[in-house]
Amino acid sequence: MAHVRIDELPGKTIAPGIMLRSVHLERLMVTFVTLGEGAVLPLHAHPHEQITVVIAGALKFTLEGEDHTLRAGDAITIPPGAKHAAAALDGPCTVYDSWSPVRDDYILSDRHTQQGLTESCEVADSNPPDPELAAILKTAKTVAVVGLSDNPERDSFKVARYLKEHGYRVIPINPARKEILGERSYPDLASVPEKIDVVDIFRQVDAIPGIVDEAIKINAGAVWMQLGLAHRESAEKAKAAGLKAVQGRCMKIEYGKLIEHAGGDCAPSGR
Repeated sequence: MAHVRIDELPGKTIAPGIMLRSVHLERLMVTFVTLGEGAVLPLHAHPHEQITVVIAGALKFTLEGEDHTLRAGDAITIPPGAKHAAAALDGPCTVYDSWSPVRDDYILSDRHTQQGLTESCEVADSNPPDPELAAILKTAKTVAVVGLSDNPERDSFKVARYLKEHGYRVIPINPARKEILGERSYPDLASVPEKIDVVDIFRQVDAIPGIVDEAIKINAGAVWMQLGLAHRESAEKAKAAGLKAVQGRCMKIEYGKLIEHAGGDCAPSGR
């Protein structure tokens, strides 16, 4: 992808009224984001460095509890892990975001790229409260990472490595690889010969329903959809089957916030 027209790139809806189009290299990504009138991006955080530049219109940007009004030509820097939100002011708004490292959840599948399709990503409408999230993190021992890449620059690799360093048994789910992070890689959840406590999902949104169905069949303890991923119907289906369901959260960030930096145990139960 050396020369492209931005308006011809496939788009991804990340929240109601908000669409992005992205280009990326191995370690750098740029997204071009349009926010419709009144569009709101809810409060969130991610492990990436981000720079946001307003190209047209105006944006209310909240960073770590402080509100900023950004207009065309204004920029703001967002450190990794910083909580932030945004809302279009006085009509539509266009912004340019640069990211390091690349956000896996903003990369469209080859099918979308080749066919110029638009992908939609739901916004999580509910999640377990922090004490329940902490309980999931403390009691889980095995985490199957679906879509785990062997590229150290990818979010999935960084999160899985962090979890392994913090005492979890990490099981890669990637049919294209035999081994990742020194662990045998399996083609699907059904092929794993041991109990899985958490299914951590790093796949495109349209793959989530099938993964959740697999997780239910193997009686996993929880399904965890990473940052930028949400599928309300699948989450409700998982909960109805007795599984915990988390949407749009990063296990690495939540572990750091709820366990490591909260003075709790720094390893899962039984480790």
